[in-house]
Amino acid sequence: MDNKKLEILAKVKALAEQGFDGEKDSAAEILDRLMKKYGITAEELDAESTEDFQFEFHSKAEKKLLLQIIYMVTNSPVTFEYKNNRTNRKCRTLMGANCTSAQRIEIEFLFDFYSELFKREQKALLSAFIQKHRLFGDGSYWSDDEEPSGSEMTKEERMKMLQLMGALDEETPTRRLCE
Repeated sequence: MDNKKLEILAKVKALAEQGFDGEKDSAAEILDRLMKKYGITAEELDAESTEDFQFEFHSKAEKKLLLQIIYMVTNSPVTFEYKNNRTNRKCRTLMGANCTSAQRIEIEFLFDFYSELFKREQKALLSAFIQKHRLFGDGSYWSDDEEPSGSEMTKEERMKMLQLMGALDEETPTRRLCE
């Protein structure tokens, strides 16, 4: 049985045990029907135990993001961290948490999703920062991984850029010199 079904059954079981009058009865009937359908016993449902799992991260920002996701999923701020140098060249940083298998899968999924989203947002913020502070020349040079400044942006990208630029500080180098 997959972890998602186990998780749903565990939630229905909790409702059957802690709900109110009719709610309890309905949840108990649904739980019984689902347990028969999936061929799972009450003992198997209760056996969802926790164990220590490791999650890899690569930067301080990813570490903070992973901590938040672990806390959100497990509702526990308790984690452990250690460094692992398997290749003698690049040190990987690992964080551990005590959670169920279903929670581990959820943490891994959310961390992958939000890490990628965070990287895209960082790129957008850097572009807005460059535009806001006019940190560009005549347009004859750009890095290999970015398009030239004359490339077309969608309306949504322009709006996002303007919003990000508006949220940034108005600080300039000349202001700093005058202080």
